[in-house]
Amino acid sequence: MEKPIENFWSLRLANVKEALEANNFEVHIAENADAAKKIVREIIPGTGAKSVSWGGSVTYVETGLYQEVKDYPGLEILDTYEKGVSP
Repeated sequence: MEKPIENFWSLRLANVKEALEANNFEVHIAENADAAKKIVREIIPGTGAKSVSWGGSVTYVETGLYQEVKDYPGLEILDTYEKGVSP
C-alpha cells in the first residue's frame, strides 16, 4: 500500500465526516487553508448570518480563517479575544 499514513487519515476523515453528517452536521473538507477560506466565503451569504462568534481556536486563527471572517463585509464578529466580552 502506498502512503499508508495518508491513507489512514483519509479513511479516518471520511469516517468522521460520515458520523457528523449522520447527526445532521453539514461537513466540508478542505485540502488547505486557502480552500477552507474559499468554502467559508461561499457559505456565509447563504446563512443569512448578521453576527458570528468562535471558541478561541488557535487553528482558526493560524489558518487565516479568523481574519477572513473578520474582514467579511456586513458581518459582526463577537470576538472572544476582545476585552469587555463576557466569558
